[in-house]
Amino acid sequence: MTKLSFGVFDVMSRGVAESYSSAADMYDDHIQLAAEVEQKGYEYYFSIEHQSSPLSYLTSPNVYFASLARNTSVLRFGMMIYQMPFHHPIRL
Repeated sequence: MTKLSFGVFDVMSRGVAESYSSAADMYDDHIQLAAEVEQKGYEYYFSIEHQSSPLSYLTSPNVYFASLARNTSVLRFGMMIYQMPFHHPIRL
């Protein structure tokens, strides 16, 4: 029988960011969230990049994912959107 996998889609929107006293606190909480969902058995973690948009405050996804990798062990993560004008395709 095929195993059903679950994942999380996490967004750091303006409303979320305004509830924190600093950006560092917000990022720390989202990194902790990733560690917690991994412990609960989730297999995937996705986020979204938007530059200068109230939809998401994640402007450097590769650095953020490096931090996620440091704090998780088996969780797989990826971006739903990379904005191509800000990234050379070869680097992605």
